[in-house]
Parts: sequence; C-alpha cells; structure tokens
Amino acid sequence: MRISTAQMQSQAVRSMMDRQTELSYTQQQVATGKRILSPSDDEIGRAHV
Repeated sequence: MRISTAQMQSQAVRSMMDRQTELSYTQQQVATGKRILSPSDDEIGRAHV
C-alpha cells in the first residue's frame, strides 16, 4: 500500500497539533497551579479537590 506525500504531511501536521494541544493544557496547569482544570479531567480526583 502506498502512502502519498499529502497523507504523510497531513499526519505530521495532525501529530504536531496534538502535541501543541497537550502543551497548552500543561502550561495551563502550571500557570494555575492546579492539576485538575475541569471535572472531566479526573473523575476520581475531582472528589478530593
């Protein structure tokens, strides 16, 4: 099965955007000093906050 250049580029861009989203979330955690930013982040941990 051949993978086109466009497919490879699309996958690379998608991967970079995923990493950027993760980085943004981590930066929010550091900036606020909170591990859990929204209740959906940790179902068990939110009961202890």
